[in-house]
Amino acid sequence: MFSYRHAFHVGNHADVLKHAILVAILRHLALKDKSFWVFDTHAGAGRYRLDAAQTRKSAEYRSGIEALWQARKLPALLADYRDEVARFDAEQEETSHERSAQRRESAGAGRHGDVVGEAAAVRRSAAGIGQSAHKRAAQPAGRLPRWYPGSPWLALQLMRPQDRLRCFEAHPTEIQVLHDNLGVAHRRQVQVFGEDGFAGLKALLPPVSRRGLVVIDPSYEDKRDYAKARRTLMEALERFATGTMMLWYPLVRRRELMLLLDQLPGLPGVTDWLDVRLQVGAPPEDGYGLYGSGVFVINPPYTLAAELQEAMPVLWQLLGQDAQSGWWMETSGQGGRDRAPLARPSQARPPQARPPQARPSEGLPPRERSGRGRPERERQDRECQDRARPARRR
Repeated sequence: MFSYRHAFHVGNHADVLKHAILVAILRHLALKDKSFWVFDTHAGAGRYRLDAAQTRKSAEYRSGIEALWQARKLPALLADYRDEVARFDAEQEETSHERSAQRRESAGAGRHGDVVGEAAAVRRSAAGIGQSAHKRAAQPAGRLPRWYPGSPWLALQLMRPQDRLRCFEAHPTEIQVLHDNLGVAHRRQVQVFGEDGFAGLKALLPPVSRRGLVVIDPSYEDKRDYAKARRTLMEALERFATGTMMLWYPLVRRRELMLLLDQLPGLPGVTDWLDVRLQVGAPPEDGYGLYGSGVFVINPPYTLAAELQEAMPVLWQLLGQDAQSGWWMETSGQGGRDRAPLARPSQARPPQARPPQARPSEGLPPRERSGRGRPERERQDRECQDRARPARRR
């Protein structure tokens, strides 16, 4: 039951999609002075090191945040997300250096002056974090990040003093790490619950301010999680109908997933929704393994669809791995569903500018480009053959 550890998958393509949308929603909530609450049903450890042994073992971040990190120009939604990762990485590096300096100071009082000077230099070098978001997006740090934020820490970075965060984590190892990462520094804003988020969320809704975001992103290692996610959404909507609900799901070959996706738009009380998916490659032939992911948002910000329309083609170009990759988005729209067709590349890594692809009918003789000319010509040929064939004797 507790075999899943997110440290092996941190920073991958699924994290990029999920966290980019999370940042966009939180930025929108922060536009108003009134407080908002964030509820995370499966918080994980809160933060991760990309150079840790667990992370480097699978190195999934190389086809995720690392590919995004090297891009020069990004749409606003992706640039904002990368800025938050860069800010978190710089702050963690500064904190790590200061702690190392303190340990060296306590170990040898004779080196006190050198250590203080070294810590001051680290703080001065970290002052570059304060440059504007647009400048950071255009000129990311030369080195790759060593730290990556989970959903709870991204939420904390974008929260104001009046906002609140509530996290659930049932994994016995992850919950202790989450307590250590969040409990001390943000004691007033954060509460961490060591229990199943599916079961515990209902009791906390609705928040006092009636504004907030519910994040549901289980590992789905248990196939019952699909039904639990649907039931949790229904219970949350009963108590907090005006809240924004964000459900992450994997693209895998499972009947339970198909059933969930069919049911989500028709849940009671759901009138405004958005569903976006990123497929990074072909489904595995053996039927196992993640080949993409999606996010279903209920009551999304009114700007989110337009931001994703701009960002998804770029994200697909950066993270697509083969000719089966693509992206897809559907919204409730006004008076019906608006569907953006699934884009499919012709190469494993589509270039920035591809020549227009020929239509299926191009290259054929003029009379054969459509199906209209061919039957007529075949009929005429048959008539000529019949006239040339000798008549049968009776």
